[in-house]
Formats: sequence, structure tokens, C-alpha cells
Amino acid sequence: MNKGAWPEALATLITGLLGLAAAFRLSWDYEAIKWGEVQAIGLGVNVRRIRLVSLLTSALTTAVATAFFGVIGFVGLIAPHMIRLIFPQAGHAFLMPAAALFGSCFLLEADLLAQNLIYPQILPIGIICAFAGVPMFLFLLSFTTPFCWAVNPTSPGVPVKAIWLSPTR
Repeated sequence: MNKGAWPEALATLITGLLGLAAAFRLSWDYEAIKWGEVQAIGLGVNVRRIRLVSLLTSALTTAVATAFFGVIGFVGLIAPHMIRLIFPQAGHAFLMPAAALFGSCFLLEADLLAQNLIYPQILPIGIICAFAGVPMFLFLLSFTTPFCWAVNPTSPGVPVKAIWLSPTR
């Protein structure tokens, strides 16, 4: 975390707060989309616009954090999914601040570990985040994606279940 100074931290904070405000503003739309695209459209949600705004907002906040502070920004990719696994029935108005709190606690613990693991020297926090985050990411990938769809060589328009990624194997 030694790449950015206070001006970079301020820019990241402002961008993050704007992204969080946009997410809170769209939280009811997210709830509608959670029940399916057809139901959300039936409720008057412009699904395409919500997806575009969400993609641009998340890309901007992640890009600013990663540009100033390095690869530790991937914590923002893992935290929401971990919170969703812990609280599967919670709404987005709860999940967003809970994910921010989880990510900040994870980063704080990684920083404390990086400073105290080999005491006279300080490890880069990215190393600790990588050692802790990559297994979490792989767990999330295997837990939330029990299979992947591949192209069927006999009939190209029909997807076929790929067995090699199935956790029941």
C-alpha cells in the first residue's frame, strides 16, 4: 500500500463513494434483476441500462483503486461474493456495506500480517493478498460455477455440459 499518497487516497475515496452511491441508488433495481430479467422488465426496470451503468461504475472504481494502489483492488472482486455466500438471502442494501466492511477488514488483517510476519522486514501487502485471495477466488469459482458450457462439436448451436469442472466428480 505504499504506492499512493494522500491525494491518490482522496481520489480513490471520492470514486469509491460515488460508486457506492450509485449502487445504493440502483439497489431496488438489483433486487428486481435478482428475480430474473423478465420479471425485472415487467416491473419497469431498464435492465440493459442498469447493467451498463453497473459495469461502468464498477470498472471505474476498480480501475482507480488498482491504478493508484496496485493489485490489492481485487479484494473488491472477492468481498461481495464471500458476503453473498455468508448471507444468501440478504438484500443488496445490506450486502453492499457488508462487502465493503468485509473487504476493509480483510485488507487490514493482510496489512497487519505483512508487517509482522517477518518483523524487521515488511512484506508487500500484495503478496499476502495473493496468498489469501487466490484460494478464496478459486473456491468461489468452483463453488459458484459447478460446470461450464462448452461448444458442442456435433451441433454448434447446442451447449454441452463440461464434466471436468464439476465439483461432484
